[in-house]
Amino acid sequence: MLIAHDLEAARGDGIELWLRGGWAMDFFLGEVTRDHGDIDWFAWAWDAPRLATVLARAGHRPVPGPPADIRLDFAKDGLDSSFTLLDRDAQGRITVAGGPWAGTPWPTAAGRPGRAAARAARTGPPGPPRGGPGPRRGGGTSPAPGGRPPCGGPPR
Repeated sequence: MLIAHDLEAARGDGIELWLRGGWAMDFFLGEVTRDHGDIDWFAWAWDAPRLATVLARAGHRPVPGPPADIRLDFAKDGLDSSFTLLDRDAQGRITVAGGPWAGTPWPTAAGRPGRAAARAARTGPPGPPRGGPGPRRGGGTSPAPGGRPPCGGPPR
């Protein structure tokens, strides 16, 4: 399953991903409810360059889409994957990463684990901060020491 493959590849490089859209609903419900033509994800904006490299290495090809500060779009095996980028503001809230709504907070529903087709993935967006990345100049955030946000669970 492409979802499991992409999660494993991203995690191998310390990149957090959260499902959104139709697949997120299926994981939340615990079963595959329909055929899906794409996979929608959330990812941190500061991981976007590394994520693009990881995906290319895994055989994805970039496809045209919105500006790269908003979303990354890729295709593999006839399936489109779109990665909506998130950031944090000075208060630690999760925000839109780029474009005309950059800095606008996302709703505060916490991402939670789900299962579908014997696979597990977190559905998003991630919850409020639990330490992790702190404020950076310009109102956004930067990764934790070492250049990456902490992994292992959704931020709270």
